[in-house]
Amino acid sequence: MDADYVARTGDTAYHIGQRLVIREAAVRECLALIERLAAAMASDANATEKSET
Repeated sequence: MDADYVARTGDTAYHIGQRLVIREAAVRECLALIERLAAAMASDANATEKSET
């Protein structure tokens, strides 16, 4: 954790210099959400493109 993060967020749950523990399951869940978001955005862009022609 760095001072900039604490200053910007006001998050007091972590201390400056404290390490963050990020588990594999959390990373995989985040990746799955990003993939879903990207697919939805691509689908929406395709639908918009088709309706404009």
